[in-house]
Amino acid sequence: MLGLVHLEKALRPKTTMDKLFFLIEHSPNLHGPTTAVAFGAFGALVALRFIKGSFKSSWIRGIPEVLIVVIVSTRASGPFWGDCLRCSS
Repeated sequence: MLGLVHLEKALRPKTTMDKLFFLIEHSPNLHGPTTAVAFGAFGALVALRFIKGSFKSSWIRGIPEVLIVVIVSTRASGPFWGDCLRCSS
């Protein structure tokens, strides 16, 4: 969860509120690129929902927001994690 996997496994927050407090408490330890992609994707989902509502064309409204965000965030994260394609772990 945003680069805090080791802490999350140790503390095991269960509820949504536990996870929110966990993120707030450990915010100085967040992984920058992961956090940027996560919040950027969330913002894009919200923005695309509003933008798609303004189009009258049915084919544009038929494109899933999640598909667009997954494709764009995957391409955008390449410079951050491109070298991990060859990681041994």
